[in-house]
Amino acid sequence: MRSVFATLVAAMVAVLAMPAAPAAAQDERPLAISIGDGGTETIAGESVEYRLVVRNDRPEPVALRVQVAFPTGMEPSKVDGSTALAEDSAEWRPTVQPGAEWSTTLSGVVAVDVPFDKRLAVTACGFFDDSALASTCATDMNTTVIAPRGRVWVAWVLVGGLIAAAVIAEIRRAKAAKG
Repeated sequence: MRSVFATLVAAMVAVLAMPAAPAAAQDERPLAISIGDGGTETIAGESVEYRLVVRNDRPEPVALRVQVAFPTGMEPSKVDGSTALAEDSAEWRPTVQPGAEWSTTLSGVVAVDVPFDKRLAVTACGFFDDSALASTCATDMNTTVIAPRGRVWVAWVLVGGLIAAAVIAEIRRAKAAKG
């Protein structure tokens, strides 16, 4: 029993005496990516414009594959400079210089049949070369709201019709009362 205890203590001392892992080298810092439209709500049938930004803080230029995935219920409509476009995604292949940013704008149209209160997430990821594993990703989340315009005229027609009917009924009642 004493030898097992001594072995465990020796192992713990050896682990504690190990040097700390070295700090990450400057060229191992991840890239920063962001995507956003500045809002939290979308309207069915309308376009949403996003700004996509990739920042390279590494000491050397980085060639990337940047991919944006659109959710079900939204499809890309304007994707400036995209090298590959599908019905639910867009892709770019920028080379970002050290300490610099690469950016573009893109937009997607929300389908008219997207239900109220559905959350739509647009995700952007940066990949080194043709790696299947993303180096960094960002997501912008919006919730669909009922479009105030488009159907407002129906409400005005109904209200106007009710007011007109009430006015006509009052005129007829007044004429009948006079005699």
